[in-house]
Amino acid sequence: MMMPPAFQELLDAANSVSKDDAEIIAGPFFGASLFPYIAFLYWLNVKENETPKGVTVGFATCLLFV
Repeated sequence: MMMPPAFQELLDAANSVSKDDAEIIAGPFFGASLFPYIAFLYWLNVKENETPKGVTVGFATCLLFV
């Protein structure tokens, strides 16, 4: 299967990152990813959405394993 050249370049760049560089950028990416997830949890708790409590608890529990 032929990949588009832009995708192949992106894949090559991702594979060329050293372990140390990956660890350096992982922290900020994780921290930045928390904000959308917390907003998602807030949106689940809005009464008008009528989200079952088990769904909200399930998604909130996922944060314990991260």
